[in-house]
Amino acid sequence: MQKFLLVWAMILPMTALANSGISAPDVVGDWHCVADSEYHSVKALMRYHADGTATEFMEIKEKVNHLPELEFSIMNYQWQLKDNKLLMRNPDITYYQYYFILPDGGFYKFDDEVNAEGRALMIESFEENNWHYIEFDGKDKHRYYFEDGYEGHCQRLK
Repeated sequence: MQKFLLVWAMILPMTALANSGISAPDVVGDWHCVADSEYHSVKALMRYHADGTATEFMEIKEKVNHLPELEFSIMNYQWQLKDNKLLMRNPDITYYQYYFILPDGGFYKFDDEVNAEGRALMIESFEENNWHYIEFDGKDKHRYYFEDGYEGHCQRLK
């Protein structure tokens, strides 16, 4: 689960914009984002509202354990474009569920105590690592990346 939290911190939504011509209205909308690494496969819907709130729906599949892990979450937070950075604050995870994927294709659902611990670690990760670089390709696509080379891409949904 700790590997997941590191990845979670890495894939959180954009904050430092690589394009100085990007404004808050360019960020508003729904984005489908994916990232695939040696350890994780991530799918997310990031929904940025004009009132400065955001909702993120995320699925993360860990690929390295004997029994792969699958995590789902819904998180709400506030965002603000300031000095070419998209700042995120006040995270609130409204849904979090953690599973093992069993060899037969079934799922083992973790109990509430494990889920509460995962939720708390996710909030802590979010507060410590709440940004990544972003590079827009027009107004409908962007790539996000980190100094360690981890990256993904997003497509605006219409």
